[in-house]
Amino acid sequence: MADAQESPESFVEELAQLRATLAAQQEELATQRATIVQQQAAIAALQQGSDATEAPPTDADDGDALAEAPTHKTSRRSLLVGAAGVAAAGAAAAAIVALSEPPVAHAANNGAAVNNAAHKASATNAANTTGSPLVLGGSNDADATTILTNTSGSAPSPVLQVQANELGSYATAIYGLAFAAGGAAPGVKKGKGGLPVGAVVAGFSGAGGGGAVPAAGSGGGAGGVAVTGVSDIGWGMEAVSFSSVDLVMDGTGRMWQYPQSQAGAPTTGTSPYNVGESIRDANGDLWLCVGAGLPGTWAKVATLAPGATAGGAITYLSKPLRLLDTRPNQPAVNHPGSPYLAGSTHTITVSGASNGTVTVPAGCVGAIGNLTVIGQTGGGNYVELVPSGVGFQGTSNLNFAAGQLVANSYNVGLNGSGALDIILGGGGNADVILDLYAIIA
Repeated sequence: MADAQESPESFVEELAQLRATLAAQQEELATQRATIVQQQAAIAALQQGSDATEAPPTDADDGDALAEAPTHKTSRRSLLVGAAGVAAAGAAAAAIVALSEPPVAHAANNGAAVNNAAHKASATNAANTTGSPLVLGGSNDADATTILTNTSGSAPSPVLQVQANELGSYATAIYGLAFAAGGAAPGVKKGKGGLPVGAVVAGFSGAGGGGAVPAAGSGGGAGGVAVTGVSDIGWGMEAVSFSSVDLVMDGTGRMWQYPQSQAGAPTTGTSPYNVGESIRDANGDLWLCVGAGLPGTWAKVATLAPGATAGGAITYLSKPLRLLDTRPNQPAVNHPGSPYLAGSTHTITVSGASNGTVTVPAGCVGAIGNLTVIGQTGGGNYVELVPSGVGFQGTSNLNFAAGQLVANSYNVGLNGSGALDIILGGGGNADVILDLYAIIA
């Protein structure tokens, strides 16, 4: 009876409000229907065409009838009841979505592949978390290690293969980033070893021929390769650092450069060589490319003969250096100011000697220069140059008679401290001059 006593204007206003509520509920119901369709598509994809998949609902349901505005006079009570029905339908749709959403497939233990379209239909590109399937084309996040292990009894090689085969592009198959905590430099193995901090790629290889799998950080055995880089036309492997060492061999320090099939410098090749390249020839000799091209210009690195304990390449000083002049007031590195006495031995240090703008490199093992004797007294005599400490060897670098001025070139080894001895025979005193032109290091 209360509804009949209200004015038409009040009834029209209330009817408009109810229609607005009805429209909002219909919009929510449409959203829920779209979600149901999306979830059912995901179910269909996961089941791979299973007959159990139900067809998505059509638009011909009771909700559409609610879209029509009432054409007959009715009470507000009946309209409120209709609006409540729409709300209940929306809640039911939400319940259907919750009940019909497929469980997350953590692993395809039955061997069936999970269709990627199902993931795209059932999940957004938001970051996946630990325990979720790997989403292609989206972000993935995990707080635990992801491990791929071959099935027992099988030996797929490789276990994981990533292809970037777009012709004409510089595609990168795998790109890794790792940042050391706190900006610290990557760690190195200490004693028992361990994974390096901030490593982009850390590889551990077991022994060949069915050897046991090594524990993380334990390295590998004979025949195992931790990281391999192979290229048919490009670089096999590249190591780049913008602030420190490009490549570190933090273990035995050994590096194996495979010998070429021929002895000597390269005479041919498949691509031009670059300055800075190095190779080992069939004899194991090391060659450095000092001129780019094909075959390029190469220099052989000087080495010691098998069994030798010292030797190397000849290095000329920027200008000659006077190591010794026994005459008074002479500008030499060593200038005693008086002749050497007959039967005396004198040590001259060559390594690190300096005079004016010339300094001899430290660590040299040999000396090349000129020996001069002047102002000698008494009978004939000789001078012998030997590595310091070895004593008289029955040889001579220079023989002279009284009153002669005699000179001769010398090439003599040095002891471990880079020094030589000048031994003057017992025939008479003499002034000695020793000049240095080059060293052997």
